Amino acid sequence: MAHEVFVDNNENPPFIYLKDEYSLKIDKFSEIADLLITAAMATAKRLEKESSYRANDYLVHYFYDLFLSLNSGLFQHDSDIVSVIIDGIHFKYYGQPSHKIISSQIQLWAEKERCFLRSFFSIFKEEDYPRLLAIFAYYCISEDGLEATEGLMLSKLILSLTEYISPKLKTKISNIL
Repeated sequence: MAHEVFVDNNENPPFIYLKDEYSLKIDKFSEIADLLITAAMATAKRLEKESSYRANDYLVHYFYDLFLSLNSGLFQHDSDIVSVIIDGIHFKYYGQPSHKIISSQIQLWAEKERCFLRSFFSIFKEEDYPRLLAIFAYYCISEDGLEATEGLMLSKLILSLTEYISPKLKTKISNIL
C-alpha cells in the first residue's frame, strides 16, 4: 500500500502555474500533499485494524480526497487560486481530480468512479453525508452495494476516524502555511 509520487513538483502543472503566475512557493503545498498521503495511509490501516475490511490503494485515495476537502478552507487565497492549490496537491499523488460529482450509490455503480474530491465538496452540503461517506468507502473496498446496517457501522467508524485525525491535520497544515 505504499504510494509513489505521481509527478514531481517541477512537472506538476497546477504547481507550475502557481509558481509562474502568482510567485507562490509550492514547497509548502507539496509538503501538505505528503502529510495528507501519510494521514490517508494511516487512516486506511486504522480502519482495517478496527473492522473486517481490507485497506487498499483505493481506500487510501478516498481518505486523501476526504482530508484534502476537509482542510481546503485553510488556504487563504481567492477561490481561483485555492482551486489550483487543491488541484496541485491532488495531482502530486493522484493526477488530475475527476470532475464527476457522485451523489448516490446507483450513480457510483454507473460511473465506476474512484476519485471523490469533487463529490466530497458537494456532499458535505447534504444532510445524509455520513451515509454517502460510507457508500464511497465501501465501494473502494469491495465495489458491492452497502446494506443499511453495515453502512451505519461503517459511517460511524469513518466519522470517528475522521474526527480523531482532522484536528491534528488542521494544526499541522496551519503550521506549514
